[in-house]
Amino acid sequence: MKEASREDDSLPPQDERFSSGRWSKPFSRWDPNERAKLVKSISIPVQRDVTIDTFLSRVLHKFRINAPATMFVAVSGYLLIAIGLKGGAALTTTTAGEAALAVGLAIAVSAITPFLVFPVLERWIGLNRVNAAAVAAHYGSVSIVTFTIAITFLERMGHSIPPYAIAMAAAMELPAILTAITLSGKRRGANSLLRTCIEVLTGRPSVLLLGGLVVGFAFSGSQFVSMFIVPFGWVLLAFLVLMGFKVVTRLGDLKNNGIRLTIFAVFTPLILGVVATSIGYMTGLGVSAAVVLGTLAASASYIAAPAAVAKAIPEASPAIYLAPPLIVTFPFNVLLGIFIYYRVAMLLTGTVSE
Repeated sequence: MKEASREDDSLPPQDERFSSGRWSKPFSRWDPNERAKLVKSISIPVQRDVTIDTFLSRVLHKFRINAPATMFVAVSGYLLIAIGLKGGAALTTTTAGEAALAVGLAIAVSAITPFLVFPVLERWIGLNRVNAAAVAAHYGSVSIVTFTIAITFLERMGHSIPPYAIAMAAAMELPAILTAITLSGKRRGANSLLRTCIEVLTGRPSVLLLGGLVVGFAFSGSQFVSMFIVPFGWVLLAFLVLMGFKVVTRLGDLKNNGIRLTIFAVFTPLILGVVATSIGYMTGLGVSAAVVLGTLAASASYIAAPAAVAKAIPEASPAIYLAPPLIVTFPFNVLLGIFIYYRVAMLLTGTVSE
C-alpha cells in the first residue's frame, strides 16, 4: 500500500499526464475537462425544466433541420397551381346548377362558422372580443393544404373529385374574415372593408388557385397540364414534411393559450366537419363533394387568413390565433379528421368502404 501511494505521488500532474503521448489511454482516462467539452459538442443540452417542444426545437436546430422560407413558398405555390389546373381541366364536365349549390353551401358555412365559435371562444375559453373574433376568422376560413390532402385521399379511395371543389375552397376565404371584423366590435369604414376584400381576393393563395383554374379550363386536355401535375403526390409529401418542422418549432405557443383552447382546436373541427358533411350529402351533393365541404368546414386557415387578420384586426395577438389552427387542428384533420368525415359520408349512403 505504501509503495502504491509513493507511486501515485510520483506521477506527474494530471495536465502533464494527458498531454503526453505515453499517457494517452481510452476515453475513460481522458482529462475530465476535455471529456466534458467533447460530450457537450456532440450532445443536446438538457435542463430540468425542458419540455417536449423545446427539446424537439433544439434537435432541429442542432442538426440544422430548418425549412427555408423560399422552399416553403415554392412548394406551396406549386400545390396551389396544380390543384387549380386539375380543377380547371374538369370544369368542362360539370353543370352550373350543381356547382352553384356547392359553392353556395360553402359560402354559407364560411359566413356562419365565426358566429358559432365566437361565443365559445369569448365565454368558455375567456378570450377578449378582439382575439375571439380573430380566432373565429381562421376557423371560418379554410386550409388549402388540408383541402389538398382530402382530395388526394378521395382519389386514392376511388372517388372522382367534383370539378367545382376549387371554387368551393376559394369562396370560403372572404366571408369568414368579413364576419370576424364585424364580431370584433371595431368600427371599420367602407374603405377599410374594401381594402380587406381586395387583399383577400388578390392574395397569393387566391391568385395562384384561381389562376390555375382558368389556365386548366382554357388548356383542358393539353399535354402541359398533364405533365405539370405528374409530381403532385411527391411534392405534397415534401410539403407535409416542411409543415411538420413548422409545427414542431411552434409547439411552445400552446403553453400560453391554455388547455381549453387546445380542446377547442380538436373538437370544433370534428363537430363542424361531421355536421357539414351530413348537410352536404342530405342537400344533394355526392360523397366526394360532401367530404370536401366537411373538410373545408373543419379546416382552419394559417396561410391566407393570418395576413388579412393582421391588417384588418391589428389589435389581435398572432400567438393566440395562429397556434390552434397550425399546431392542433391541422394535424388532427390530416391524421384522423378527413377519414372520419369520409366514414360519415359513407354511412349516410348506407355503404361501408373497405
